[in-house]
Amino acid sequence: MATFESMDRRMPKIEACLKANGLESLDACRDMLLAKGIDCDAIVKGVQPICFENAVWAYTLGTAIAVKRGLKNAADCAAAIGEGLEAFTIPGSVAEQRQVGLGHGNLGAMLLRDETKCFAFLAGHESFAAAEGAIGIARTGVDTFRRYEGGGLGAEIRGDVILMGSLGFMKLMRVHMPEGARVKQAVYLSVNGELAAVFALSYAPATNVKASLQAISHCAGLTPILATRDFMITPQFLKHRYKLSPDRIEFPTVEERARLSSPDAIQEPKQGALLSRPSFACFSMAVAGARAARSAAIAAIAVAFTASIMGLLVLFFLTFIGSTLAVSSWNLLLYTILWLLPELLITSMAAKR
Repeated sequence: MATFESMDRRMPKIEACLKANGLESLDACRDMLLAKGIDCDAIVKGVQPICFENAVWAYTLGTAIAVKRGLKNAADCAAAIGEGLEAFTIPGSVAEQRQVGLGHGNLGAMLLRDETKCFAFLAGHESFAAAEGAIGIARTGVDTFRRYEGGGLGAEIRGDVILMGSLGFMKLMRVHMPEGARVKQAVYLSVNGELAAVFALSYAPATNVKASLQAISHCAGLTPILATRDFMITPQFLKHRYKLSPDRIEFPTVEERARLSSPDAIQEPKQGALLSRPSFACFSMAVAGARAARSAAIAAIAVAFTASIMGLLVLFFLTFIGSTLAVSSWNLLLYTILWLLPELLITSMAAKR
């Protein structure tokens, strides 16, 4: 049975879309596609393993619309899929107001039309989402596929050599770059050494992510591993944008990052934490706070133990020499208060970390 995020708010539009296209339900759409060998769940999660469930069902609906209409042309199918995406936008949301679903479908259709020779647009994080989609398309039925450490991907499809990556990667692979097409922060796509598309990106460090990265990277004995598949994010990028020392974060090889972020990674005996941007702040603050509290507790216990041992020794010595007046209740109280000061200092330092 179909279940996904904000289902109660999305269902009225989804049901209207289903009825308009002669489809019974989302589950019926999935079963129809599976019968034709189309597994939307596997395809969508193959492109983005940590996607929300509503993304899977949105593409299921859009693909079912294309199949129901008997569409054969790739561009027409992309536009139909956009209708399914649009049905999943929440009424009154910015996504609905801007018709993001239809827009993504139309952009895909534009890219797939034979008339399109070079494709470029600027839309912040949506640009990289489109680039991820292009990667997913490129990986379907490819003859060879490879990830490059230089910040890009390569594949051979029906004899054509497809490359996707950063500007530096394109220069490294000797791709011809026309004048005026060199955008520093962008994902480039080339076919047989000629530029075919440019996906301009706009990276703005989120305040909570920056603070979280700094907090978790300063935890002694803890080495965060950056398992992102975004080949635009490099140690130099973190140093420039987030003011983080690359030495404090482990940056595996591109193949290892792909393995760590794959759905199969959760089956391994040694578990990690695969986090997206919204959940990272909560996790990192909890980890950093817990480690600071643990360190403070250990230090406070050590101080209390030292105070107890020294108190017993002083008490024994004063009793031994017969100085019973020095072992008064007020002196013992003063001694206890003085030894509480270091513990309070340690606790306050831990709270500021």
